[in-house]
Amino acid sequence: MGDVKGGRALVAALGISIAAAFAAPAQATDFHITHATVPSVPGALIANIYYPGIGSGSGSENIRIGRIELTGTDQGGNFASLTTYCADIFDILQPGTFSTADISAAPFSAARIAAATTFLTNADLLVTNSTTSAAAQLGLWEILYETGGSWDVKSGAFHSDVANSAANLANSWLAALSGHIWLPDPSVGLQLLVPQRGNQLQFQLVAGNPQGLPDVPEPASWVMMVGGFGLAGATLRGRCRQQGAKAAR
Repeated sequence: MGDVKGGRALVAALGISIAAAFAAPAQATDFHITHATVPSVPGALIANIYYPGIGSGSGSENIRIGRIELTGTDQGGNFASLTTYCADIFDILQPGTFSTADISAAPFSAARIAAATTFLTNADLLVTNSTTSAAAQLGLWEILYETGGSWDVKSGAFHSDVANSAANLANSWLAALSGHIWLPDPSVGLQLLVPQRGNQLQFQLVAGNPQGLPDVPEPASWVMMVGGFGLAGATLRGRCRQQGAKAAR
């Protein structure tokens, strides 16, 4: 696969990107990424995603949907390979410097972060091929960007026309999450990979969950909790287009 790229983001109210909306901690670990790819294993699916835009509008893109691999070196010059998921559908993913940051610094509500953490710590264990990889990424986006009262990757403010095999699987995993069948794993958590200069925010699974995130609320509850944040879709526009996907349009 080629390098993964997405569209440019604008925060209408603030004039900054979602990835630049917070500063990385002073003791962050830096990674100098030279390649950002969707690897052939487990792979990805190409489909359209539709997401909240500015005001009553909406955005859409034809993209590769799946788990991402970042490779390069750490701040000591040692080879680094990082497995991540796109947490930012509004910025470009490209090579550059990324710094680790606590998941609590993510520009999402605590309820969304808790749901995303529980979802990915369960879903990532099941990623073995392009269908499961796409289901995991779609489920994450649904949790972070849906503004309706339920999770469904086939409909709502955020949705996709991805193959039914992946969409149905994502929805079944989201049902397991909202039904408390999937539970938090205290031995695994999420951390941020915060890029420099408007690159794309990433989530990475790491050992430990020091944040002590709250239990996952029902979807209708966390939708009410986002309040003034407005899902960022009310103030953001852009896309998470991945290189080569436009040719598939």
